[in-house]
Amino acid sequence: MIVLCHFCAHGTLDITNVNAAQGHIMEVNLFFLFLGPIGVTLFVLIGAYFLCEKKFNFRRPISLVLQTVFYSFILYLFFLLKDNHLPFQAESLKTLLLPFPEPSGYWFVEAYLVLLILMPLLNLLIQNLTRYQLFTTIIGGDSLRLNTRFTYYF
Repeated sequence: MIVLCHFCAHGTLDITNVNAAQGHIMEVNLFFLFLGPIGVTLFVLIGAYFLCEKKFNFRRPISLVLQTVFYSFILYLFFLLKDNHLPFQAESLKTLLLPFPEPSGYWFVEAYLVLLILMPLLNLLIQNLTRYQLFTTIIGGDSLRLNTRFTYYF
């Protein structure tokens, strides 16, 4: 779901050249764009399920940041060496070494860091809410987020 969303958002389809006869292409594109946030939600729910019983450990957020910086740097070096016309820029290095939405665009890393840091508080909520309260909180919050995301595309 996430890969399809990324392909539709950043792929090769030029939506400015889609005419009325090709409307089905636009419908499929918008459907796949809609699936992306659902995939992210499922990924986070699965990750939270496995984290909810664990004790908080400062190594997890630090490890996430270090892994993001490491792989971003390796990919940057690969493309820098592969493309002889790609100029080295200090600004690119700064965005590369900061795994946060601004300036790098790694919005998911920041969101997951917040989840890791808030996990002790979320664990308290999970332990103290009834099943019904927890269910309505999850469904209500996710519906609000999906509705906001859905209206963004339309």
